[in-house]
Amino acid sequence: MTEGLQAYVERPGVQTFAPPILARGTLMRSFALRGTHDNFQSIVDKYLNAFAPAQTDYTFRAIGDVVFLAYAPMAHISVTDPIDRNKGWMRETDTAFWMPVAAGRTRGGVWIPEKLAWLLPYVWVDVPTAVATGREVYGFPKEMSWLTTPKSDAERLVFELGTLVLPTYSPDTELVSRPLLRVERRSDLEPGEKRIWNDLEQVLREVVKLLQGDGKGLPIPPLGLDVDLLAHLAVGEVPMIFLKEFRDAAEPHRACYARIIGALSRVVGFRLAYPLLASYEVTIHAYASHPIAADFGFPMGPDGITTLTPEFGFYVDFDFELGLGSVYMPRQDRGGYPPPPMP
Repeated sequence: MTEGLQAYVERPGVQTFAPPILARGTLMRSFALRGTHDNFQSIVDKYLNAFAPAQTDYTFRAIGDVVFLAYAPMAHISVTDPIDRNKGWMRETDTAFWMPVAAGRTRGGVWIPEKLAWLLPYVWVDVPTAVATGREVYGFPKEMSWLTTPKSDAERLVFELGTLVLPTYSPDTELVSRPLLRVERRSDLEPGEKRIWNDLEQVLREVVKLLQGDGKGLPIPPLGLDVDLLAHLAVGEVPMIFLKEFRDAAEPHRACYARIIGALSRVVGFRLAYPLLASYEVTIHAYASHPIAADFGFPMGPDGITTLTPEFGFYVDFDFELGLGSVYMPRQDRGGYPPPPMP
């Protein structure tokens, strides 16, 4: 137990749950979308490097120019905390953009990558408790969403997502619910269903091969450094990184709390996976409050709608546990935050 922390006051109603979080029956479809590396680095600078100097010796670099749009219905969400695990469970669907980032330190004037992690700049869920738990406990930037899903596997629609947006920024703009994302298969069948991957290691090897070809190193532009992506993924553990921040009440354009948080997501059950070999179409709407295409450097149409064809995709049926978080590798000369175990 960390010294100086007060006991958390539990309020009536289901507000948040105490992690670790166990997600069973996760059916994730993930689509690799090509953007612009400089835009990716701007996201990393905004959410990580702007806060890193006060907290950690690490700085962060975006990896490559591919971001993953993952859609993941989860049949059973519970927690393994000894107290909260007796309170119940819920269903949840997560939709998020996943970016691989490298954490490194500068030695002799050269930045050396040491860790890989995944940053999620956009996340949508369909349960208010998931919004509160994700934001307050870890720092997920979770928003509420409304989903349209297919009624049968024969339908080409994968999902359509709407959320609350501000179409423009002006004193007269009302916050409204609008369509934001849509993923649709262009063919009636998914041939990848007949090419089953039977174990996690095979999945990881195939995905890494798709990302970087037969080589071992994933280039980090423009530095020309390599990270062995397979070595980081083969253990079935996914390090995640968040900016956990809360707006100050007295000075609302400042944060009363802002820390880079790391947490480890671990695969605890694997059933099957397969590549998505059909052609898919991803549609993204642009709003002032949700400049997704501009953030990632996707091409945008004149009507503010972006249509993309994924580089590749895959489906995975698995269970995972998201472990406890910790402040990301504090600087020893800052004090106040004991060094935590890092994923």
